[in-house]
Amino acid sequence: MTQTPITKSETADVSLLNFPQPPIYWIHLYENEGILKNCMSIFNSEKKIEANYALAGQLVHQYAGSTKMYEYFGSIFDQVFGEVLTKNFGDDKWTSNLDRCWVNYQQKYEFNPVHDHTGEYSFVYWVKIPYDLEEEYKNPAVVNARDRCVSQFNFVYTNLLGMVSNLQIPLTKDHEGCMVIFPACLKHVVYPFYTSDDMRISISGNFSIQHPSGKKIAFE
Repeated sequence: MTQTPITKSETADVSLLNFPQPPIYWIHLYENEGILKNCMSIFNSEKKIEANYALAGQLVHQYAGSTKMYEYFGSIFDQVFGEVLTKNFGDDKWTSNLDRCWVNYQQKYEFNPVHDHTGEYSFVYWVKIPYDLEEEYKNPAVVNARDRCVSQFNFVYTNLLGMVSNLQIPLTKDHEGCMVIFPACLKHVVYPFYTSDDMRISISGNFSIQHPSGKKIAFE
């Protein structure tokens, strides 16, 4: 059990107990211009491979990622998790594989319902955000709402008290080039946007993590 000190007085020391939980990583990448070009190349290709049949998204356009995407995001995952796997799980024999990678071309009014992924870890990378969030908030259906979730990416989970909670990521143009890596079984949802006729483009993928002994990662 580890603790984080909060305050100290003449009568008491106060610390915060640190509960173990699966790590979630936030990463800002610097290659977004090239990634966007690759996404548009896929979209405009006559040989693009539809991915809708295997996905929860209520989107017209979802296509398999390119070989470059598999190589690039596979290397990013290895950089992030190389030391983490060794430190948290006891040895350096763990290996990862990007099993699936696809591109979401989300149009106005489309959405991704609450769902999870396969594998041990997943990622979402935001390539293009076509709207202004403040304009989204001005929508008559949103402006007086108790919770403004329009256009957001949300994680949905049960907290320590067993209550359903959510972590909101209000997506703005500042999130272009950012990604989040999270346990694949963590539920999440992507809400629709209303104010742009352009596409919101994101890349998603699922990683499996193997060990030669056959043991699995325990999310604790």
